[in-house]
Amino acid sequence: MIISNTCKIRPDHYRVSVSEGRIHLHSVVQDYLWPGVLVVVGFVAENEREIVAECMVGMSREIESSVLVVEKGLCG
Repeated sequence: MIISNTCKIRPDHYRVSVSEGRIHLHSVVQDYLWPGVLVVVGFVAENEREIVAECMVGMSREIESSVLVVEKGLCG
């Protein structure tokens, strides 16, 4: 489980502030307020403090995506 906030960049971008475990490739993540899960499918950018992870809405046949902005300390 994670706790995230919508980024000001776009409504499908979420800034992760708390994570129960490390986030890595193919992680399944879910915020307490989300009805479903996201699967991390790749890391697309980084700077000195954060990593941007591209995610797919998990287990659905429709292809939708979201983006997580994660502090490097929460990634493994």
